[in-house]
Amino acid sequence: VSVSGGHMDGINHNWPLEAVRNIGIQWSRCHDMLQNGWWTRIQPGGPDEWQWPYDPVQWDLDAMGFSTLGELLWTPQWASSAPPDAASRQAYPPADWDAYRRYVAETVEPYGGSIKHWEIWNEPHFSGFWRGTPQQYAELLKVAYTEVKRVAPDSFVLGGGGVSLRSMDWIAQMLEAGAGPYMDGFSIHYLEPDCAGEQTDTLRRLLDEHGVK
Repeated sequence: VSVSGGHMDGINHNWPLEAVRNIGIQWSRCHDMLQNGWWTRIQPGGPDEWQWPYDPVQWDLDAMGFSTLGELLWTPQWASSAPPDAASRQAYPPADWDAYRRYVAETVEPYGGSIKHWEIWNEPHFSGFWRGTPQQYAELLKVAYTEVKRVAPDSFVLGGGGVSLRSMDWIAQMLEAGAGPYMDGFSIHYLEPDCAGEQTDTLRRLLDEHGVK
């Protein structure tokens, strides 16, 4: 089991991949080095544009035996529900759920032989990544989960997006909005030594209450 990790870039990726493989790291998470699930990369200019700039990196990961945690993240400007004068438009929920469904399907299906695990968004408790509400994240998760399972039924979908356990109220609101049935697991970031035990106990209780295994 991998017990450590780091941030790498996707330009000079071969040597750090070789290094981390040699020390036993087995997973790559789509974020800094690999952004092949980012909607802003795949359809930056409009609904009829499709780009796959990170395919070569993914094929290298496959060849080296890494497992990949895919990440479905961001909203391109043309699809964003952000007000016209808003900053960070990519952090707002989609304005059109049908466009989001299409993006999820067109992203997940081609990677069926490579990526079996998908994480929905990144740190949605933080306004730098998500400008919607916990309830809107629950809707995003429902749409993403349903579409992932439709095109790749054997995929494992992670809800929570690496939410911080210091945002327990946010987590509770998301679960109360009905997110529980639309995830196969829950991902968190940041375990602080001074409160990790209390936080994880509270999280486990909330997940149990809402049927998340």
